[in-house]
Amino acid sequence: MFDQITLQEITDRADVAYTTFFRNYPDKDALLRDLAQTQIDRLLDLALPFFSASDSSASTKTMCEYVWEHRQIWTALLTGGAVANVRKLFVDQVESRADQWPQQPTWLPTSFGTMVLSNITLDMLALWLGREPGASPDEIAAMLTRFFRVLDES
Repeated sequence: MFDQITLQEITDRADVAYTTFFRNYPDKDALLRDLAQTQIDRLLDLALPFFSASDSSASTKTMCEYVWEHRQIWTALLTGGAVANVRKLFVDQVESRADQWPQQPTWLPTSFGTMVLSNITLDMLALWLGREPGASPDEIAAMLTRFFRVLDES
């Protein structure tokens, strides 16, 4: 999907001169990385303060509401051809903020926990946007919260 979009289509849609694009980005992959990074940063900035509370439900609700409000871009990021790059950026950002997250269960090595929690989150969001768009942000947040609680209880 993403690989089929041409730079000319991007610049035409953005109403930007073709040469102007190259003043800002070397290629469309760099544009995608920048866009994904901005979205991931915003999502984590919104969710992190709530994760420090004893109950992660407020965090997952905030996160799901944000994704729903920006569902067009998140659908493209999580269900398009660049999903592997988006996942890597997401995990990298979660790891870079490790000191801001609450304590993970002691039985789960930190690197495993980061990967598992990131993938559960991204998989749930991708399934929601790609296959279950009729579900509400509250329903998806409730499911994510239950996954996180199961990990905490184990």
